[in-house]
Amino acid sequence: RRPRTWRADLAFVILGGLAMLQRDQMAFLLPAVVALSVLVPGDGSVRIGQPELARGGGRINGGIFRRQLDRKRASILTCYNVGLGRDPELEGDLTFILVIDTQGMAGAEVEEDDPAFAAAGVTSCVVGKLRQVDFDDTPPSSELRVRVPIHFEP
Repeated sequence: RRPRTWRADLAFVILGGLAMLQRDQMAFLLPAVVALSVLVPGDGSVRIGQPELARGGGRINGGIFRRQLDRKRASILTCYNVGLGRDPELEGDLTFILVIDTQGMAGAEVEEDDPAFAAAGVTSCVVGKLRQVDFDDTPPSSELRVRVPIHFEP
């Protein structure tokens, strides 16, 4: 398995065993092995807990709801792995509220955050992924708010 590299706003060039990293107006020259280890994300795991109704009178098929969440598991894991690359000790739980409107479009709110996850960019990344969940094939009859707990561990 080939490791993925992460280069948000960081550019690097490998020159004969040395890597030049450039960010904003600063440049650094490091051994290539050190530079690449900085850029490789972690290899963690994500467990999406049992969703539960937070508020709303709408209904949605539980199996469809779970399948739609499971389709986002890989991208949520990517959010976490990038955060693990920044903070290898990053572990814990986040809770989100998935808001599904009558057209089946999803919004996401953070119910329980962790400052370390926020600092590593994991929380905002996961919110973006959850907003991409789509229930337009089976929208609820009225707005539905579902609590979604997610556990992250290295």
